[in-house]
Amino acid sequence: MCVTTHHYPDNPQIGGRVAIDLGTTNLATTDRGVVIRGPTHQKHYDTQIDKVKSKRDKTCKKNSRRFNHLSKVVRKLHTVKARKTNDSLHKISKDLSRRYQVAIVEKLPIKRMSETEATGRNRVTRNSCIARFIDMLRYKMHKLLEVNPAHTSQVCSLCRHHLEYKLKLKDRTFKCPKCHLTLDRDQNAALNILQLGIVRLHNLHREDVSIVDIEPGMWLDIDSRRCLEQAMA
Repeated sequence: MCVTTHHYPDNPQIGGRVAIDLGTTNLATTDRGVVIRGPTHQKHYDTQIDKVKSKRDKTCKKNSRRFNHLSKVVRKLHTVKARKTNDSLHKISKDLSRRYQVAIVEKLPIKRMSETEATGRNRVTRNSCIARFIDMLRYKMHKLLEVNPAHTSQVCSLCRHHLEYKLKLKDRTFKCPKCHLTLDRDQNAALNILQLGIVRLHNLHREDVSIVDIEPGMWLDIDSRRCLEQAMA
């Protein structure tokens, strides 16, 4: 016996907006403090690829049968790595698109970031696939806003105090010496990105406006203000 019914699931989309601070330590941190880890398998595959390449280059004559076989293994490892990465990014971007309609991110110079002299950081930046993740958000979200990334990590999201020193990558907490706000550095940056996005959505400033050029805290929504109040409590 077969029973057929009409079922209309609730739409999980809340129609709101989310500000996202993108990075390499974590793929994304939202203005609500939600940390999203990116794909974690790349390091394993990079190790395997390096081992096979080292074995091929040290023990095999170029264009020999063994050399060509190991080259084929390297290409296959790259393919599997890319497929798993795409799968993870699709799942993350789909979940965000089901929850929100508008995403606000920094307009980052991805190509320049991956071509610096720090070769170790280059591989980490390429493995994070930030540009690919942004492209997925662009066609899955109702709207994607890219804002000026200048000073978002150096400015307090509550009082707009600008730190006199530059935070290092190992510094994971933002501490404001003026209003004493203590917050995860990525969430603080996401809150600044949110404020930039809100003024852009309301056409209150030019497109390249920096966080230091808008009034402190006045564009935060209720949820963001609550996050800051809890952090200061």
